[in-house]
Amino acid sequence: GTPAASDAHKRQTWACGSALQKHPEYFRWTFSRPVFDRAVSVYGMARHYGMDKSISLEEFWLMGSMRRGKVRMAPAHWLPQMNFIASSAGCLAVDFLGSLVTAETDMKRLLAIINSTVLSAYHAEHGFKAPTAGNTFGRSIVQAANKTAYELVSENPRLADYLKKAYAQDLKLCAPGDYQ
Repeated sequence: GTPAASDAHKRQTWACGSALQKHPEYFRWTFSRPVFDRAVSVYGMARHYGMDKSISLEEFWLMGSMRRGKVRMAPAHWLPQMNFIASSAGCLAVDFLGSLVTAETDMKRLLAIINSTVLSAYHAEHGFKAPTAGNTFGRSIVQAANKTAYELVSENPRLADYLKKAYAQDLKLCAPGDYQ
């Protein structure tokens, strides 16, 4: 979430705990992304930014800490989502958690909660759409393979097991019906 529009000039980056303490009145929200979708997207991003194209999806994820030396992107891209939205004890630091799987429905629920006429009008006109340009790294991978991210990961049992273990907390963020 963001501060009130009248406070836009005051926005800055704070550590999570500090932001919560300084501004408990702000409504915070985010949307989670299914682990396998995110894994394919991060892999596609690494390829886009110069990683050796011969490195497979499975190799990319299973190389562990060696991954950092193979890519020109910040490791934050492959950190668990929970690292950004929860305390080390797993306490969520957001008031609303939607899912990109059910984004349209979740956005309507969010808009009903925050009651913003500006955001509601924008959503009514534009909806909640996935990008068609720019950050579409995962989409290009799944389209080229003619498979879903779930299928790409699931056909590699070692990769699926690795992601399920490494992102166990993130798997709990997914909406009902997401693959787990």
